Amino acid sequence: MKFDLHTHSVYSPDAFTKPETMLKVAQKKNFGFAITDHDSTMAWHELKGLNRKYNVPIIFGQEVSAVDDKGKHAAHIISLFLTEEIKSTNYLEVLDEINSQGAVSVIAHPFDVFRGKCKCLDEIKHKADLAEVFNSRCYLKSFNKKAEAFARENHLGFSAGSDGHFPEELGMAWADYDTDSSDELQKALLKGKVSTGGRLSGLIPHAKTQLRLLGFLAEM
Repeated sequence: MKFDLHTHSVYSPDAFTKPETMLKVAQKKNFGFAITDHDSTMAWHELKGLNRKYNVPIIFGQEVSAVDDKGKHAAHIISLFLTEEIKSTNYLEVLDEINSQGAVSVIAHPFDVFRGKCKCLDEIKHKADLAEVFNSRCYLKSFNKKAEAFARENHLGFSAGSDGHFPEELGMAWADYDTDSSDELQKALLKGKVSTGGRLSGLIPHAKTQLRLLGFLAEM
């Protein structure tokens, strides 16, 4: 089954997809997804309740805007298979906290210079579990190619996701494995047994994100 391992709901300030809309899209297109809102787990409870109706495989996670010791941007780190919210913001402490939950850490879009390129790769490449080798919101294919080469070189597992902020984006990138069980997927990701794929979403989603931030678009 395909799993989109990087998605955002209205609980991310720059996204505008309601949790129920996410479930409807995933059910219709037959994929599971990880909810990875920016520094928030507020969608979890709503998704758990609504999913009694839709029965979509969901992985609970978070995208942390991690900083260095001086409080400057260091990395976007995704955590998958969480049981509780990540409270830390320091990049090394974030990884330690993910590990303490038995969850999976992902270096998100590590080479995308337009959206917070990872500035601590050498320090975290042996502490993280996966690298995001395909992110649909990357402007250039080369960013994803660099991420895949980096993952191979450093023996990191592969992750992929749409980074979708609105409904049409969801499911545009994925990790694929022959299971609908999140437990089995977690094992496969760590063992490097998943395949990944997807397509770039282009410039329109970025424009819509800016409109959302300016208050011109309503929740969908």
